[in-house]
Amino acid sequence: MNVYESKTKDILAQLGVGVQSECGKLDVVLMHRPGQELLRLTKDNLHQLLYDAIPNLKETHQSHDIFSQYLRDNGVHVGMCSFSLLMTASTDILSTEN
Repeated sequence: MNVYESKTKDILAQLGVGVQSECGKLDVVLMHRPGQELLRLTKDNLHQLLYDAIPNLKETHQSHDIFSQYLRDNGVHVGMCSFSLLMTASTDILSTEN
């Protein structure tokens, strides 16, 4: 475990991150590993897109990998999907609701 991974696990523990909620234990989660879309963030648009700072892509990947492994280690089935799949599914859901 490297220093960054250790620090991230400490932060998760401090925040009380877990696999429980008011609805019960989390069994399945669908996640997207951040990718090249983060490179589109600029200091001019990051607040509009609800970011406080431009993320470091390598650190973002490390955090994502640690968190998704944490979920797996606690019995959660983690499914991964691409950004384009998420956008297509969201668009399909919105179009059927109207």
